[in-house]
Amino acid sequence: MQAISSRKHGALTAALQRLAELAAEHDRSGAAEGDIREGLSALSDTYGRYEALLAELAETIAVYEKLHHDLRVNVLGPGLRKLRRRTKPSNRD
Repeated sequence: MQAISSRKHGALTAALQRLAELAAEHDRSGAAEGDIREGLSALSDTYGRYEALLAELAETIAVYEKLHHDLRVNVLGPGLRKLRRRTKPSNRD
């Protein structure tokens, strides 16, 4: 999976807007312009959803990393130390 480039998205959006303007000037029916604007709208909506999902993913990763750290430090570490003390052979003979 590869990230979507905001720079490329912006460049394509600008080019499509310019194409829609040119189509409006040369096509009196407006069919071509309508198709372009419809595609542009779908592209923008999809990119907005992508950005929202990225933000949600970043938040989920932060929660996971905090939980991972807390469990390692507060549960796993103390538990392993207790087990080590219990299983350590006694040198008192």
